[in-house]
Amino acid sequence: MTAYTTYRIFESREEAAAMQALLSKNGIPNSMEEGKAIFDTPIVGAMNMQQYFVKIPQDKFLTANAILEAAVDLNALEVEDDYYLLSFTDGELLDLVKRRDEWGEFDYALAKKLLAERGISLNDSQLKEMQEKRIAELKTTESPGIGYICGGYLAALLVAMAGVGIGLYLRSAYRKLPDGTTVHKFEESARQHGLWIIVMSVALKLGQIAYLFYYGIPFSPVRVLFWGFGRKFF
Repeated sequence: MTAYTTYRIFESREEAAAMQALLSKNGIPNSMEEGKAIFDTPIVGAMNMQQYFVKIPQDKFLTANAILEAAVDLNALEVEDDYYLLSFTDGELLDLVKRRDEWGEFDYALAKKLLAERGISLNDSQLKEMQEKRIAELKTTESPGIGYICGGYLAALLVAMAGVGIGLYLRSAYRKLPDGTTVHKFEESARQHGLWIIVMSVALKLGQIAYLFYYGIPFSPVRVLFWGFGRKFF
């Protein structure tokens, strides 16, 4: 069975359904999943917006990208005079084209049109080269910084759950590439620190629980277990 990966996230069912219709029309299999609010009570209310996840096979991402780009008809859409892209410099527009994964299809198409109107036309070879450089950039891992790592160890000592959260972030944070594949965000050494922060957080929490059992419950199994060296460690 082909595994489906999230391709686009929408805040309304209508937008998600429109995306599904376009994908299906072009022969790309897809599915939609509805996200549930984390908190939804009469007092607190919904703490996050309802979301709809349109998913497709990972190997269809690039094809879907091309379909969405071709579906944008700038001539059929009116661009308001105060639309923010109109105030972008040539350099900012070029950066937008390079980072097309961070922008919508309309903005990407409009940026190319504006550049062409300013005498900067980009051919397919140039666009491909820009995307290859962007993918190489996204694949490059980064360092979270010594302060972040030290903060993780400090959190492990003071608040175990916070330490686990930071450790998991360092360990598992990733970027999704335009082709749907994922790569780790942080370098291997930072991911290793994340693992040790998780281990330290859990170990110290278990030690705290053992301490509470040892002193709080007479003749508890934990107290018997630590009888031989309890005075030394507790």
